[in-house]
Amino acid sequence: MPAMQNDNTAKDPNNNLIPDGFEGVYTEVLGHRLFSLESIRKQNSIDIVLLHGAVASRRYMVPSAKILARDYHCNVFVPEMPGHGRSDKPARTLSVAEQARVMTAWLDKKFVIGDARLKNRPLYLLANSYGCQVASKIAADNPTLLDGLILTDATGDPEINYLGYMYRLWLDGRYEPKGAPWMMWYDVFDMGVGRVFATTSKMLEDKILDRLHLIQTRTLLVRGQNDPLSSAAWMARLQDGIKGSIKREIAGGPHSINSANANELCAMVAAFIGIGQRDNVQMHV
Repeated sequence: MPAMQNDNTAKDPNNNLIPDGFEGVYTEVLGHRLFSLESIRKQNSIDIVLLHGAVASRRYMVPSAKILARDYHCNVFVPEMPGHGRSDKPARTLSVAEQARVMTAWLDKKFVIGDARLKNRPLYLLANSYGCQVASKIAADNPTLLDGLILTDATGDPEINYLGYMYRLWLDGRYEPKGAPWMMWYDVFDMGVGRVFATTSKMLEDKILDRLHLIQTRTLLVRGQNDPLSSAAWMARLQDGIKGSIKREIAGGPHSINSANANELCAMVAAFIGIGQRDNVQMHV
C-alpha cells in the first residue's frame, strides 16, 4: 500500500487537555486551519472520524473517541469544523454545504492518496446532531469516499423552527449528564455568541431531506430515546430517505448519546462495522 500523502499537519504546541493516547494536530485546508484530536495510528486498523454538532466541539466526542480507540483498536480522528473549538473562526459563518466542502478537503488530505482516491484503510464517519447534516452532504457529494456513515441524533427536521429548537434544547438538558452545561458554555465561549446564533440559523436553513436519496454509503442511524431534538418520527423519515439504512435507538439516551451513552453507542458502531463483540445493549428497532 503506498504511503499517505503529506497533509501539512502540525502538532498542537499547547498540547494540554489531550486524552491519553491522542495528540492535538492542526491541518490547513482551503484557507482554514483546523484542529483535531488524533489517536496514535495503528497499522491494519479501521479509520473513524467523529464529527461534532453545532456550537459543540471535540469535547462532546471524546468519550466515544476514547472507547473506539482503546477498546475497539480503531484509528480515531476528532476534527473541529471552522468556527468551532480551536479551529479558525472565519469572518463569515459557513453554511452546511460550505462546512461539508471544507471537511471533505480535510478528509481528502488525511485519507486519500492521489487522483485514484485509494484509501489506506476502511474509513467511517460518525457524526452527531448538526454534524449529521454536514456528514450527509459529504456522503451525498462523494459516494465512494466513505465505507460507512453513522448519523446520531441527526438534526434538520423542517418542522422545527428557531424557537422550537431552543425549547427542545432546553428540554434535552433534563436528560444530559450533569457536566454537559459546562461543556456547552466552554464551547459558546470558544465560538462567540454572535457565531452561535448564525450557526444555528445556518443549521435550520439546511434542507437535508433533499439529498438523502443521493447517499449510497452504508448508513446507521442512532438516536437517544429521550432526545427531543431528533424525534422517532424524524428518524423514520431519514431512514425512508436513505436507501438500505439501519435504525437503532438507545434506551434513555439524550441528544448527546456520543458522550452520555458512549459505551452503548460504540458497541452499536462496532457491530455495524463488524469489529469486536456486541455488548449487552438494550436497543429498539
